[in-house]
Amino acid sequence: MVYRVYGGGPGVRPPQATRLRIDDEQLLGMPRAMLNCHKVTMAQIHGWCIEAGMYITESCDISIAASNALFCHRGQRLAFGGMPYIPLEILSGHTKKITELLITGRTINGEEAEQAGIVTKAVPPEDLKEEVRLLAKAICHLTHGRHRHG
Repeated sequence: MVYRVYGGGPGVRPPQATRLRIDDEQLLGMPRAMLNCHKVTMAQIHGWCIEAGMYITESCDISIAASNALFCHRGQRLAFGGMPYIPLEILSGHTKKITELLITGRTINGEEAEQAGIVTKAVPPEDLKEEVRLLAKAICHLTHGRHRHG
């Protein structure tokens, strides 16, 4: 089933070169673009944040999550089990907690994600939208002057 992402199917295993190219373009392309962005990037996380969603969250400069948001690398349970290293996690501050999540595929909530350093801050779900709006507004005011004169 995992191979369907790469154009495979029952009894059809796509070549490794195809799998690596698709991983690079689709899985790492968005985080790479965000990491190379010259503007402040922010993520607002509610609900589930799985696999590529985690990469996007970790690639942003600031990530604010609802305290009841759910984070995991569920792929560890599907096919990639026990791979305790992914370059993005290493870049963003590889910790023992992140290693545990990568190995086990365990799900954590927004508060645990804040403690693990996956998100900047976890807030009550009813405050999420306003918290992000106010922070974005403050950042715009701070950075506006720099870009006008620089």
